[in-house]
Parts: sequence; C-alpha cells; structure tokens
Amino acid sequence: MKSEDIVRSIKEIAERNIKDREKLNTAIEIAYEDIRDGNADFKFTEISESSPPHNACAIDGSRYIVPVHDNIFVIARAVLIRGNDKGNKEIPPEIEQEFKITSNYYDENIVGNKSILLMLQLETSLLDKCKDVNVIMIDGPLIDPPIYYQDSHIDGFPDLEDYTKMRATKIIEKREKSMVIGISKRFSQRLLVNYFSNRGMKQISKSTENFLLSFLFLKYRMEKEIYNTPLSIGPIEWDLFFQHERKLEDLKSLEDAYQMYREKFQEAGLKLISYYYQKDFSSPIGRIDMLNLKEEEPGKELIYVNRWAVSQVKEITILNKLADDLSNVSKKESERLISLYNLFTMSNMEKEDLILKRLGKSNY
Repeated sequence: MKSEDIVRSIKEIAERNIKDREKLNTAIEIAYEDIRDGNADFKFTEISESSPPHNACAIDGSRYIVPVHDNIFVIARAVLIRGNDKGNKEIPPEIEQEFKITSNYYDENIVGNKSILLMLQLETSLLDKCKDVNVIMIDGPLIDPPIYYQDSHIDGFPDLEDYTKMRATKIIEKREKSMVIGISKRFSQRLLVNYFSNRGMKQISKSTENFLLSFLFLKYRMEKEIYNTPLSIGPIEWDLFFQHERKLEDLKSLEDAYQMYREKFQEAGLKLISYYYQKDFSSPIGRIDMLNLKEEEPGKELIYVNRWAVSQVKEITILNKLADDLSNVSKKESERLISLYNLFTMSNMEKEDLILKRLGKSNY
C-alpha cells in the first residue's frame, strides 16, 4: 500500500469515529435527560446522610501463577480487614487470612481460570470470620466470577458449580445479620448500556459502561455545581434488567451466571440490587452490589460505603484498599516458595536426574 493510501485510510477511520462519537454523545445526552427528569427506572441521588455507629469488615484476595517446567503453580491469598466506627473511624491492626498453594500439569490458560475460582473460594471462606459486624464489603461483584462457562474438574481446584453454591449459601447466611456489599472497581458488564439500547438509543450500544457513566456523573455535577458531593445512580434491579428480550452479546454470560445465584436468592426472599457510586468528581466510579429483602427500601448500604470511601482510591474504601494491599502475592514471595519446592525436589532426585535438571535449569 502506498503512503498516500495509508494516510487516506487513517483519515477516513478518524472521520468516521468522530461522527460516531458525536452521535453517541447525543444519545447519552438524551439518556441523561431521561434520568434527570424521572423518565428512567433509576435516578441520581446525592448522599448526605451519615452512617450510625457500626463495625465493618472488608475482604480481598489475589493469586500468582508460576510455570515451573511442565507444572503450573498457583499461590493464592485472601485477607480480611476490620473497621470500627463509633463516631471516629478505627482500623485494628489484626487481620485474618486464608492462604493456599497448589499445582497441576494442565495448560496454563485452564489453570489460570481455575486460579480465579481458588482465590474467590478463599475470599468467600473468610465470610465465616466476619463476626459481630454490621457491614461486610467484598472486593468485586457479589456474583463472582460474573460469567458462566463449561468447567472441567482439576484436582486441587474448586469446580465452578460447587463454588457457586457455596458462595451463594454463605452470602445468604451472612445477610441474615449483616449487610453484604460487593464493590466492583472494574466492571465490563454493560447494564445501563443495554437498558438504554432497549429504549431505542441504538448508538449507545457502541459505548462502554464506564464511558456512559462518566458522562452521566459529570453532566449532573456540572449542571448542579456539586463537584465534591458523593453521588449515586440507581437502583438497578437485576430481575427487571434481565426481563428484556434483547440483550447485548456480552451480557449473555452474565445472565447465565446470575441464574446460578438467582434461585437461591429468591428462596431467601432476597433480590440483587446495584448502584453506581462516585465519591467526588475526581474519584473513580464503582458498582455497589447489595442484597435487599423484597419489601425493603434499597440503597441504605451506600451510606456505609460512603463513610469508608476515600477520594481518588480505585478500591473505593480505605478498608478495601488495605485488604487489597495486604492480600497481594508478590513475585518475590512466589520466587521464595518455588525455590523451596526446588530444594525439596532436588534433594530427592537420583544422581542422573539431578544432572539432567542442572542441564535444563533455565526451565525451573
């Protein structure tokens, strides 16, 4: 291709994208007006109410994958942080944690998916240690992972169906005495994009959820001149959102995952509700999931999130930030553990096996 043809092609792409963005912005402007004027199933809410005295805990986890020759190691950790608010916020230094290291000979991609379930299983098991608390804040969505897929059994790792049942059961058990909140700092599920697409705003289907929300929050703040006020958009009732026949392709796996939880939630008289939350104009937007009784007014959980929220922190609250930091499995830590594994294996090798290993030591 000639240079002038390359330039022409790039120019055409740029011009087309500019036109698409102009159409998208117009569609989002209409969506904003629908919310503002009360013509949508959710609304903007300025959060000003203070939370009463309470005890809280936050849970987060991480995992590290290390290929060692023909073996795949997974190191996973989950951490629980407590916070007390009796007028002044306090964070005791004691933490709870779950740790597991396992391995398998399967393909790294398969083990990678399983490692997520292992990490989430450790996080979920820590719910049992959230005792005498009013609020539990879990990193990520309540329905996690937010996809459903065919899952093969691998020794040393949980199966998706068994894990889902365990997570739903434990969340419901904790919900009897505590508020259980999921805080998603990254969300690819386009719930609002799908909602407005079904209202005839087809151009919005080309938007990400984060772009749409950033526009909506900023537009409201500019119009009301409230740049430092905590703000939410909601409630988003999952049952209502998934009643639409037409769904974006990327929501189908989320719907499948939701169905795995929905039956158990309904049996307990609970419904899944979400809000989008922003501390102030310079802070990231998070999705806040909660379980409400069917006759219960939704959204009271937001005042507790807002109480622990910190400006410009991607984990939204200081408790979740600390849990994220302390659960991190570093490369240095994983290298120490693998060195210990190599020490054990080498000490049990025959002489000729040891020679072979040293010849191929770059793989270990």
